[in-house]
Amino acid sequence: MEGVLENLEPHKESLERLVIRYYAGFTLPRWMLSVEESVLSNIVDLKLDWCPNLKVLPALGKLQFLERLDLTGLKAVKHLGADLLRVENGASTSSSSVVLFPKLKYLNLYDLSEWKEEEHDVPTTTIIIMPRLHTLKIGYCPKLKVEPHYLFPPWLETLELWGDVGVLSKSLIMSLTHNNNNLKSLTIKYFPHSSLPQGLNQLTSLQELNFYICKFLDFKPEELKPLTTLCTLEIDFCLIMSIRSREDWSILTHIPNIVIDYINITSNSYSYPGLPAIGGPIGHLLEQNAQVFKQISANFATLQIHDVHKNINLFCQTLDNILTIMNMYVIDLSPGLFLNDMPGIMKEMPPLPVKLNEELANSILPRPTRPMRS
Repeated sequence: MEGVLENLEPHKESLERLVIRYYAGFTLPRWMLSVEESVLSNIVDLKLDWCPNLKVLPALGKLQFLERLDLTGLKAVKHLGADLLRVENGASTSSSSVVLFPKLKYLNLYDLSEWKEEEHDVPTTTIIIMPRLHTLKIGYCPKLKVEPHYLFPPWLETLELWGDVGVLSKSLIMSLTHNNNNLKSLTIKYFPHSSLPQGLNQLTSLQELNFYICKFLDFKPEELKPLTTLCTLEIDFCLIMSIRSREDWSILTHIPNIVIDYINITSNSYSYPGLPAIGGPIGHLLEQNAQVFKQISANFATLQIHDVHKNINLFCQTLDNILTIMNMYVIDLSPGLFLNDMPGIMKEMPPLPVKLNEELANSILPRPTRPMRS
């Protein structure tokens, strides 16, 4: 495997983007190792995806033109900082001459399951690291035990944390609150804990905070009061948080947009990524359905499943609302068709992948009060 990749050496002058995916070798080819003189010297976009046997990476911090770096599925890498931030012997370490990742804007570190990081993995000399980093994504690095503070430069604006990211799932104090006062957007997905990471409410410049599919998450709304610059709070598919009442969230009067399961509870409108808010009668019915589903979910969560008739009535209500919306217009739900003839927001909705199986719905639930218009 190594021999094949070794013989695929590209031309140095023309290489700006490189993707190496599903590589089973244990070492990278020689033409990637000495980065300053290698074919990577002009690289702008580099991706190493699902190379499970690689243990050591090149000193990528020396790449002067690299703007985007994706490292995913590198399951054998343990000391990321020691590799990426390596300064070659004989190089000057004065702050005026050593800048690592000088143009890097986007960094994605995903599924580095053995990444541990040690204090000695980061150079102790005075160097500048990632001065232009704008967006950082870290996901599924459960063994990370030392906060990689070098990944959080002062001008970082967007941060995403996916799943268990070790020490960062528990605390952001050292990484963000001490180094960064410019973070604008924080997204947390598949969070494994019930409480917020320590230090999150100290991110005083935060404008957007998103939680997605965090089934254990359970915090009190007042914990976000210190985030006075927050403009949007969105919580989607987080079971415990979703069943809180509007009164619980009303304490956050300084946040103009609070979205729970795609319902903007501050403006009574339906919100979905990439689409404008849906208001009016359709928005009202969609919001009503969202509330009904929350009630059904709460019934199951509190083991009120014995009240079968109550839950069936709730399901019937949602079906009735759906048919009401569909009856407002004659809509062709065939896959691949757009709603080009619909006015306003309906025109901008994506094609629906399935048709409503009315026969199946009627066999399970009582006949709705509004039949489907043909």
